[in-house]
Order: sequence, then structure tokens, then C-alpha cells
Amino acid sequence: MKKQTAFLLVMVTTILSCSNKSENIEGTYVRTIDHEFAIGGDTIFINLINDKTYLIEKRSRFRRILKKKLQPSESSSQKWVGTYDDKDQFIRVELSGKTIAFSEEKKTLLLGTSEYRRLGN
Repeated sequence: MKKQTAFLLVMVTTILSCSNKSENIEGTYVRTIDHEFAIGGDTIFINLINDKTYLIEKRSRFRRILKKKLQPSESSSQKWVGTYDDKDQFIRVELSGKTIAFSEEKKTLLLGTSEYRRLGN
């Protein structure tokens, strides 16, 4: 009886850890922009829609630097839908083919070569 209980506990833990993997990526991620051409930042919000489908919203606000002078603030917003790939552990954005990779240990997200850090947990 103890072996069956231990086996069942291991199976439940494995199933829960697999299903929670994609849920752990929900959250808010930020990146700061500060270079010779612009200052500002991006924020990415990732929300689970269902099962492995996510709504991703990217908001950007920046000020261009032209001839060493800050220009008026500009902003943009984009929304995408993506699917989490358990095997490769990333979200593939449906229409654009973009991939969003995650590092749970570093609490970061990679969109192309841009690295975002997770806010909160």
C-alpha cells in the first residue's frame, strides 16, 4: 500500500509540475532602453487565455535623441496571441513567428535578442 501511495504522489507531483511550467511564465516583464539614439522602456504583459494559449501585450515608450536633443515622447502598443511549446519551452507568436523564451532561474524573458526581467514573483 505504501508503494502505491508513493507512486501516486510522484505521478501527481510530476503532472502538476509539468502543467504549472507554462503557467509560471504569466506576468509582467520590463526592459530599459538607454543608448545614444533613445531612452525609454518596454513592458510585456503575458496572460494565459486557455491551456497553452497566451495573450501577449508589448507596450513601448521612448524618446529619440537627435543631434544630442531629446525629442517628444513616443509610445506604441502591440498585442499578439501565442502558443506555449512544452518541448522547446517557449511561446511561438502565431502570426509573426516570433519566439519568446524564458529563464525561470534568472526570471527573464528573451524576445529576439532583447532581455526583459520579470517584475514580482
